[in-house]
Amino acid sequence: MSYNKNKMISMTFFSLLHPYRKKIFFILFCIFFANVLALSIPWGVKMVIDDVLINKDSELLRRISISLFGILILRAVVSFFHRMTGNIVGEHVVCDLREKVYWHTRQLSLNTIKKITPAQILTRITGDVQSVRKFIFGDVIDLVYSILSAVLILSLLLWINAKLTLVALLMLPFFILFYMRLLPNLKKGYKSLSDISGKINARIQEVLNGIAVVRAFTNEHFEHENFCKKQGLFIETAKRNHFLNILLWIGIDVFTSLGTIGVLWLGGLDVI
Repeated sequence: MSYNKNKMISMTFFSLLHPYRKKIFFILFCIFFANVLALSIPWGVKMVIDDVLINKDSELLRRISISLFGILILRAVVSFFHRMTGNIVGEHVVCDLREKVYWHTRQLSLNTIKKITPAQILTRITGDVQSVRKFIFGDVIDLVYSILSAVLILSLLLWINAKLTLVALLMLPFFILFYMRLLPNLKKGYKSLSDISGKINARIQEVLNGIAVVRAFTNEHFEHENFCKKQGLFIETAKRNHFLNILLWIGIDVFTSLGTIGVLWLGGLDVI
């Protein structure tokens, strides 16, 4: 059952992207090209250290500087086109997805609709759809960019000095284990935030629709306390999510620093 559901979601997801496949391929090409251009910086530094400083070649230094400046401009142009195209495609996909959700909502049975508040439906059509857009054309593109950048830079580093590169990567398995331990809690936390937000919106709408009844029975104080309790629950859930996020970024910084320390230690021993 779960497999069929995931398969159906994947098919729906790819059907939304299919009309924009050419633009998506263009975005991926721009990402790859921008990462290739990014390799010019460490390569230029290597040439300056190995050739310019040793030989005191000012002409070579001038040519390297001009080349790096030109590559920097080209990379900025490529990055602009890939981000601009990604944002435009993202808006189109959001509109298509919102239309599908709206159409699906209209086809629901009356019993199903009675179980869902209008505010929750509105959250699905607007807020959740916007979250999908941010994930696909924000987080996913950044992830692809980071992966390509890591692969290309790793290839260059292995070619320059395989031993130091492997030392720098010693912490990677430990970071992956650390990340996999945190990921389920992060997913659970964000789902809880979405559910609580939907309930708060639903309650606000119910109170506003029945404001005359609330005032007639002088229930303003009760409704205010109820609202504050839900707000408190939202804040506590958000705090847990922020704690896990901060823990993740601190972990990234620690594991990265440990790899750097290992490289400095081994590199220093080689020089000595």
